[in-house]
Amino acid sequence: MTTPVQALHSVRGPVRLVVLASEQLWPNIASMCFFGTELPYAWLERVYIYHTDDERRSAQPARALARIAREHFGVTAELRQGGMQPVDVTRCVGRWLKSQANATWLLNATGGTKLMTAGILRFVGEPNTFTVYGELSGTWYVLERAEDGRAIRAVPWSPPRSITDSVPVRTLIEALWAGDGAVIEYGEDVPDLPVDEIARHLPARADLQSPEEDIWTVAFRQAGQRPSKQPGFLFEMFLAACIRQLGLKNPSSQIATNVKRSRQGRVDQEVDIVVNCNGRVHIIDCKLVSKERPISEEYRQADATRRELGGLAAKYLFVRPNRVIPDVEKSLLRSRSLDVLDARDFCCLCENLARFLGLTNLTDVARRVDAALRHWQSMHALPGFCQPRTTAGRQLSPYTSSDRKVRILEWFQELHRANGWETCIVDLGTHYVIVAAVPDGVPRDVARQRVEVMLRRHAAGLRDVSYATYISGSGRTVTVTVSGSKATQLVESLPEKFF
Repeated sequence: MTTPVQALHSVRGPVRLVVLASEQLWPNIASMCFFGTELPYAWLERVYIYHTDDERRSAQPARALARIAREHFGVTAELRQGGMQPVDVTRCVGRWLKSQANATWLLNATGGTKLMTAGILRFVGEPNTFTVYGELSGTWYVLERAEDGRAIRAVPWSPPRSITDSVPVRTLIEALWAGDGAVIEYGEDVPDLPVDEIARHLPARADLQSPEEDIWTVAFRQAGQRPSKQPGFLFEMFLAACIRQLGLKNPSSQIATNVKRSRQGRVDQEVDIVVNCNGRVHIIDCKLVSKERPISEEYRQADATRRELGGLAAKYLFVRPNRVIPDVEKSLLRSRSLDVLDARDFCCLCENLARFLGLTNLTDVARRVDAALRHWQSMHALPGFCQPRTTAGRQLSPYTSSDRKVRILEWFQELHRANGWETCIVDLGTHYVIVAAVPDGVPRDVARQRVEVMLRRHAAGLRDVSYATYISGSGRTVTVTVSGSKATQLVESLPEKFF
């Protein structure tokens, strides 16, 4: 016997879609995409949108859906305003179905209020009619009549979350954000930057030649780029280019940067990066400042932007690589579908971005970026560490949440002068940082080569381990970062002296 899901996937020919407009936009967009792009022998012919007189929660989303239907799918959308009582919905949908009795209909009961959904349920089991319902979690059901012909059974259905990835992010932004005469402007397209090289050339702040220099301008220049923008803009471009390395199907269509909304010539809202992937809109807010008001004070504006741009399922990320955000603030924001990436998370930038976007396939370039950032972080001011366990040993205690700041290189150089230490190992919990003194007379390239040969020899046979090396500007120290499930095994196998 054919199941309702099998029957839905076997549909051929034109399909007419009915949706209930509300802030819960994404399930309605997904249902358009299913018949607009997913099925090989069916196509979307017309969209019918029912909405109430609530301008913000229903009428405005209805116009946004109509615009997406017209601009992306090339189909006409019919809008009809009515009441929120079940009888109002039933009468309107009944007239639509009666007008095209021989057509194939898909009724999406997800949007609107629960009362409006009740008005759709009357049509479950009607000939040539499929009724579906989607949860915010991404779980979908096809509704059918049970054996008694009266009760309704929900049969699980699993359309791919990625079906909405085909809608260009700019189409979504203009449909969802450009009401009331607003004008949308975009920054330049995301370039395919050598992000691993840029990350590898990030200098320690102590190595900057003058107070006017900044690490992002130096890194871009050292990586062969011609930086002509301010550091904050360079960082945004770096971040967007990293997202290109996370396995998106069509990055140029799925990512928009420096998005500005203006009314009467005045900008009233701006977001740094918007990504459409995995069945959601993802909004990323970047700031390089080290001091600002508590992020928890910004959540109201961020939450409003999140809902306007992507509905209830949209996600918002604050990226603050120069700040340590208190855990209590992080928890507060995450309870509202807002997330934070701070200085403690920056050493795994691509991994954390992939988690936020719901992606799993990091490219080799993305992994190299994270390895290079772990290097850079070891050069930079990090949250404080406990004191060494013994004055003669190499091992430092694990990372603590102290507010004290320590520069690893400066600390090691002091230990080297005062106690004659040749190497030290810093255990950060997620990875290790190893610093070793380079003997006088050993050139930089020779020192790096010796360390890399030693690491390859000791890492042979260890599968889940990665490492990278960095020579300081003076050439007097070499730093190694080691991560992975076998990191401890590799670190413990290394000799007391590297040279």
